[in-house]
Amino acid sequence: MKLLFFFSAFLILCRPAAAQDKAPPVVEDFAKKINNSTAMVVDEHLNVLALQTDDDKYDVVGVDDKMQQVWKIPVAGDNLWMKKFKSKILVLTSLANKSRAAGDINYTAYVVDPATGKITTSKVVYHATSEFVQQPQLFTGDGDFFKLAVRTTTRKENIGMFAEMFKSGSAIANEWNQTADLRIISYTEKLDTINTLRPVLTNGIFLSLTVSKNQDVFIGWFNGPSMEIYKYDAGQTKPSNFLAVPVDFKPGRNSIVANSLFLRPSENKNILNFGLIYSNEKGFNELGIGRLNFSTNQKNFVTQAFDKANLNAWKKNFQPLNKDLDDVDFGLAGGMTIQYLEEVNGKIVVAAAPNWHQTSRYGTIYATSSMVLNGYDENLNLKFSQVLPTNAFHGVDNPTISFHVRKNELNILANTKNGIASNACAYAVLDLNTGKWAKMYKLSKKKIAALAYSKGSSVLWFGDRFVLPYFSLALYSATKNSVTLQTNLYQD
Repeated sequence: MKLLFFFSAFLILCRPAAAQDKAPPVVEDFAKKINNSTAMVVDEHLNVLALQTDDDKYDVVGVDDKMQQVWKIPVAGDNLWMKKFKSKILVLTSLANKSRAAGDINYTAYVVDPATGKITTSKVVYHATSEFVQQPQLFTGDGDFFKLAVRTTTRKENIGMFAEMFKSGSAIANEWNQTADLRIISYTEKLDTINTLRPVLTNGIFLSLTVSKNQDVFIGWFNGPSMEIYKYDAGQTKPSNFLAVPVDFKPGRNSIVANSLFLRPSENKNILNFGLIYSNEKGFNELGIGRLNFSTNQKNFVTQAFDKANLNAWKKNFQPLNKDLDDVDFGLAGGMTIQYLEEVNGKIVVAAAPNWHQTSRYGTIYATSSMVLNGYDENLNLKFSQVLPTNAFHGVDNPTISFHVRKNELNILANTKNGIASNACAYAVLDLNTGKWAKMYKLSKKKIAALAYSKGSSVLWFGDRFVLPYFSLALYSATKNSVTLQTNLYQD
């Protein structure tokens, strides 16, 4: 808190002017005393914003393109996920039973009518009783099915601080990396169980799992020196194929690598795109992008090192669109992580930026630095490489980034420094046809608190506009936030 007070003192002396003269419409205090939030797009006029009001409570709120709340549903849960399902909204929550042993957790699904906000069906779809940490993932494709994947680690729930003191970093990482159980459960529209897939567990380290819109399952394992990615055709209990990709990758003794691999099914049901960042043999972070064809066994894999030479080249070649965003700074490049990976109209687009934190006697600063965006063709030939020169910090939360494809353009919203002691939100538009920036500027912060920041996971994307929820610490609280909404037009 001393660090936050230190930043606040600067605001009196330094309050930079916003990049835009016109003040966009704002709804102040749309929500109060919020812990966290996440959003999903329903259609061009309706989005859903899930607001965590307490450690085990959420409000699921329908928000229209006029920033009006159209309905609200309170649900119980420690965690929450949302997806489209059968023209409705599927909300999944997990809630630990505090009166029982650690690991006793109910996963409850709610099917919500987006027009009325009424819950049409709800049911406990999975009851976890393991004493070990479980990691769930929710898949619905284009909204045609409901699958819940649950991986059980060998990490015990609710380990006390005293027990942790006697464990090495490698022992803790090993607990997270090992997989004791893995299951993928399919459900009907009425939330009844159809079947459960229990994939074969390999001797390697679990990397990632995904389900295509055709309900094929892809699972990645690391069996050094190769990644092995298995494909399970829809409805089958044994893999139809697996492809191995050699990588210059050695997990560190203290590395938690589970979920470090980004798996993205292509529009072609036989093709899988993937990406990961790892420390190569020379000790540099390296981006690996791959494309696997499970019908022909063709494997493409390309790499790009985030070494000093490449970072300097990106910085030197950057051509700013305006003076407000011209400072390329990769910060602690060793913290480079994939922020976005998707196939868009035949191009594979990937974005990577450093996420890092620094701790001192005043507290901890969370930061993200300038972003690299690459575009590849279907043969993984590099078609463009751009930089977004945003650099943000916060004293409580890690600044996150939002991406949205519209009219073959990639819209990006990212926090960035606004003077000495505050953040603004940068808006950038990348033309995916040319690989060049079409727009890049700071959004106005008029009527927005100087220390307020935006959460990438909470941005509301509509047909002709987007709405940013800005979060600012509530008075006398180190964790609770007030939420202010701001509307901006795309300005085509």
